[in-house]
Amino acid sequence: MNASIVISKLKKAADLRRHISTHDAGKQYWCEHDGCNFTARSLLTLKRHYSREHVENKAGLYKYCCHVCNTRFIRGFSLTWHLKTKHKFKWPSGHCRFRYKEHDDGLLRLQTVRYESIELTQQLLAEKEEAHQSETTEGDNGNSSRSQVDVPSTSTSVAETSDN
Repeated sequence: MNASIVISKLKKAADLRRHISTHDAGKQYWCEHDGCNFTARSLLTLKRHYSREHVENKAGLYKYCCHVCNTRFIRGFSLTWHLKTKHKFKWPSGHCRFRYKEHDDGLLRLQTVRYESIELTQQLLAEKEEAHQSETTEGDNGNSSRSQVDVPSTSTSVAETSDN
């Protein structure tokens, strides 16, 4: 791969500096695990090597879990990609990403309940209840709002009929 292609794929100046440092022969990192001769030019690469090669409980790395097929992932982005490509999920209306919630087993799964929807529903139900109570109160006084609305329209139609 030539340099112009690499530069065009990098988004930030910091990404370019990090990439250039991988070509720097001066600074290297060595794996300290017994019997391993792995070297890397970046600390990130060394950490990735260590977690993939020397961590015994790799299951602890896979903290994101698909709620549909139970496939596990290290990163949320990977689970997002999986949900969109394998299960054809789309982002919720008004949102630009999926949100994940930790479950009792410690794994992060797709949050399927939108809390702002619950709050909106509760607010709408409270307003409906208040409106119902005010109608009931007015009905008890003999002044139903329905009869007040119906009376003018009836008397108007009677007046129009008598003019003809």
